[in-house]
Amino acid sequence: MTRQRIFTVGGTVQAGSGMYLSRPVDDELLQLCRAGAYAYVLTARQMGKSSLMVQTATALHEETAASVIIDLSQIGANVTAESWYVGLLTMIESRLALHVDAYEWWVRHDSLGPTQRLVQFFRDIVLAEYAQQVVVFIDEIDTTLSLDFTDDFFAALRAMHNARSVTPAFERLSFVLIGVAMPGDLISDPKRTPFNIGHGVDVGYFGENEALPLAQGFELPPERAREVLRWILDWTGGHPFLTQRLCAVIADRAEGGVSQADVDRAVKDTFLGDQSEKDANLRFVQDMLTRRAPDQQAVLETFRDIVKGRAVADDRQSLVISHLKLSGVIRKTGRQLHVSNRIYANVFDARWLAEYLPKHWIRSVPPAVRGLVAASFVAVIAIGALVFARLEASQAQREQELLAEQNQLLEVSRDSLGTAYTALTETQIRNLELIDAQRVANLDLDRALLDARTQQSVAEQARADLQTEYAKSEELRRDAEVARDELARENIVSDSLRGVAENALAQTSQARRETLVLALSIAAERLSRRG
Repeated sequence: MTRQRIFTVGGTVQAGSGMYLSRPVDDELLQLCRAGAYAYVLTARQMGKSSLMVQTATALHEETAASVIIDLSQIGANVTAESWYVGLLTMIESRLALHVDAYEWWVRHDSLGPTQRLVQFFRDIVLAEYAQQVVVFIDEIDTTLSLDFTDDFFAALRAMHNARSVTPAFERLSFVLIGVAMPGDLISDPKRTPFNIGHGVDVGYFGENEALPLAQGFELPPERAREVLRWILDWTGGHPFLTQRLCAVIADRAEGGVSQADVDRAVKDTFLGDQSEKDANLRFVQDMLTRRAPDQQAVLETFRDIVKGRAVADDRQSLVISHLKLSGVIRKTGRQLHVSNRIYANVFDARWLAEYLPKHWIRSVPPAVRGLVAASFVAVIAIGALVFARLEASQAQREQELLAEQNQLLEVSRDSLGTAYTALTETQIRNLELIDAQRVANLDLDRALLDARTQQSVAEQARADLQTEYAKSEELRRDAEVARDELARENIVSDSLRGVAENALAQTSQARRETLVLALSIAAERLSRRG
């Protein structure tokens, strides 16, 4: 057996021909499936969910039950509701070798809604062809959380479960949901009944005995190999992926023996420092604590309390705690919650929290001033404590003693506050000067804006007046052109009349001359006759 066949550092064990490590959860899930119960395995990534699914489906198949594994990531997220459902039924048809064309059947029943068609397909096709138990494993259900139509899908699964009382065939059909989600995520519409059926299955971490087969990969003497495995589990806490990966790293360095210092060095080289940014599991945990957190402030503050060792009880109704558990960074030990393993504790430590938690206002105060302010608060608190402590003494003596102590403490408090005030005064004065300078600058800017608006108004009025005068000049120019045209026409008429008059005058002169000649001719003729 080679090292590559023992350790699995990605995907399912069966895909890499690795060694499958049994846990109590194997028998738990198998028994639920045998009983026809609905179940869900909802936990962090790389906890062995898919390997558990394949192992259980194989065991059911060997017992003559029909099982089918559906990976929803194969359908994708950028699809319509119609395409998503058809893709789902097509995979079921193929995996169960049904005697029906799922696409044609879906189109033929298009008068029904998608969820009604889904329920009818399982009842009339799947359960009609299979008389035995049918278990459908649906992996990667978290890929549906971004879709706006899969509420109906999970509602349909619940409907088939509830229909067992009226349709006995549905008692032979069960579903196992697997992914990184919480049951409350499956039906997001608050107006609908939540997905409240099925049994939750916790995959859990490896114990030493469960992880012991991995020691074979070190090719060391049995006792030495077991000791190395203990050092590894001390870091990983039995986390399936982290354990397998660290084992693979140690196995590659095992020639010549392995010491505890070698394991520590392998952890540092693989997971800590800059390497944390390269590890997919650590990136997933960081993403869950920050970007994907429903309330980042509340999630990080609760995690900080756990990191500091404060008592934080498990609360299944708390969305914050459920999200932290889903990230895999914490787990329940006894009644309290703790960081899951030393690798997570070293990566997501107080320094990491300081980087991602919002800064508190007190951190912006200089340390010296912060101490003085703290001393003042302590003094004030001490005053209150002494006041309440002295209430049980005699009334007269208590009043005198308290008055003296209060005066003394008030003097201390006054001195502390005075020192703090002095330290803060320069900063406040500078701030006030900056505020005044800003105020003056704002006033100057306001005046400049007002002057600019006034000048703009004057310019706009002048432009309006100019436009009015221009319009008047245009009107006068048009009137002048009309007058000029009329004068030109009158000049033409005058010239014409003058020509006619001159012609008439010429004709009159000619007629006078002709008349005179005629008269002279007549007169001459008369004279010649007389003579």
